[in-house]
Amino acid sequence: EPLGTALVKHAGDAKDYALPSMAWWGVSPLVDSDPMAIVRLASACEWPDTVRWMARALAERMEEKPEPLDAMLDLAAKALPEKRGWILKGVSEGLQGWRKAPKPPAWDVVVASVTEDEEVAALVRELSAVFGDGRALDEVKKLALNEGADLAARTAALRTLIDARPDDLREVCAALLDTRVVNAVAVQGLALFDDPKLGTELAKRYRRFYPAERPAVMDVLVSRPAWVMA
Repeated sequence: EPLGTALVKHAGDAKDYALPSMAWWGVSPLVDSDPMAIVRLASACEWPDTVRWMARALAERMEEKPEPLDAMLDLAAKALPEKRGWILKGVSEGLQGWRKAPKPPAWDVVVASVTEDEEVAALVRELSAVFGDGRALDEVKKLALNEGADLAARTAALRTLIDARPDDLREVCAALLDTRVVNAVAVQGLALFDDPKLGTELAKRYRRFYPAERPAVMDVLVSRPAWVMA
């Protein structure tokens, strides 16, 4: 942490082609071992991309560890508008695929801190939807089906759809059966439908799943009598 702090406080290196990513690579293990250290580093950091990556990593882990994200948002509320934007952009990236998330205690302070910066205000509106009424399911569905999007974000989006169970959930899950990583979650969605044809489709695609995912697929196949024969 002390070495990282000494490096990231030099604003003149913010546009260096390697230093911001190298510093993040060096301190990223702290996200799991000491996430509050990441908040302290972000406070000292003058590198936009590195701050954004820090915020994104904490947002991605908010289910298991909500306190560090809340501390990061508290930092955003107290920061200058420029750094506030870096942090909020990272949080937005970390919550891609979430339709609704628990509102951190510091969020209301962040909302109150936003004034004239339109880019920051747009991020606040977007995140307020996630922390309030939730994103529209159409947006979540679009992300899940976006072949160019990050696989982790697509997977999170599909889980959100499965929880919400929209009318076209079966079609969405079926469309993702050939997409590695995401297809393991798609199987969970299809398990909600009692249709013998689905068992046949899953059996045909069994070897398209990664070996570590196949036991879960087999569990689904044997969960319905009509699918066992397939």
